[in-house]
Amino acid sequence: MGKCSFMDKHMTCPYFRRFDTDGKTQIVCEGVDGASSSRMSFSGIKQLKEYAMSRCASDYCLCVLCRGLNEFYEGE
Repeated sequence: MGKCSFMDKHMTCPYFRRFDTDGKTQIVCEGVDGASSSRMSFSGIKQLKEYAMSRCASDYCLCVLCRGLNEFYEGE
């Protein structure tokens, strides 16, 4: 998936940044200050795709990172 993947266009979460699969299977999201990033690691590409399509692409408000960032920004 690398720098730009076919799945990127399906991601609707406002905090989603990119996939990092260069030796890792991670979803990279915005960090708490807007200048950093948060990463979620998965045991395999299948698990990453399943999570991305069920959360980042659709029900992103169920994601723990999304909920945390929403709370952070609401508190500002």
